[in-house]
Amino acid sequence: MDTLYISEAYKFVAIALMLTELNCQCGKLHLPGWKPITGEDVVRCFVAPPRLLLGGSNATTNAIYGFGHEGRLQFMSFSEPNSDLPLKERHDLWAAETSLVGTNDAYRIATNWLYQLDIDVHALEGKCAPHIVQQYYYPDFTRGNPGRRVLLPCFDVKWGLNENRPDVLVSIFGPTSEPLEIRIRNTSFSKRASGFVGNIEKLLSLKDDEFAQYNQTVRSNLVFESHVNEYDRIFLPDKIPTSARERENKAKDN
Repeated sequence: MDTLYISEAYKFVAIALMLTELNCQCGKLHLPGWKPITGEDVVRCFVAPPRLLLGGSNATTNAIYGFGHEGRLQFMSFSEPNSDLPLKERHDLWAAETSLVGTNDAYRIATNWLYQLDIDVHALEGKCAPHIVQQYYYPDFTRGNPGRRVLLPCFDVKWGLNENRPDVLVSIFGPTSEPLEIRIRNTSFSKRASGFVGNIEKLLSLKDDEFAQYNQTVRSNLVFESHVNEYDRIFLPDKIPTSARERENKAKDN
């Protein structure tokens, strides 16, 4: 048995269900200006070999969404404001902005997002207390002399014994009250079903040339047969986005 094998059928279904799950979950957060992500919005994707481990990722121009080895959505990482600028200039601009939230607000916002993402916050806090940190930087830093410390309008809300690798992390940009990152390393607190794709062996058994003949209706039926969580709407990719490595290999072949 080839543990690294991925059929085109499995790849299509996995991408469709990753899109569906992240749209379902992100839609609950009611972020300003957020709209559902389609296959055309995906600039890079990865699908893990399901016989080895479940998971994958989708990247758009301003965010990365990652599914861990259990197939659950485990992190969302959004582009930082002024991300086109060097870090020092970016922090200088941030430091001049007024935060709309403080530490208490950051905790309230973070726990509300976690509830919406089907995280059992009560169980999480029964195991580890939250720790709220306001980010800072040293604008006058020189070698051997960090200089003054300036607070940034960014707040990290963490749960876990290891602050560098917390079980759950929510990072918030204060001037807009929007997330910079939501990371759930410990998925035992998630109420979402693990394994976002069912019928794995059936999908892997479909020959690529056979799948290539399927129309969109037949492909959508495969997705509906394979989903684990329930959804009001399934997001089908118009095509199967290729990874950067696959694009490089195709370019070499041509």
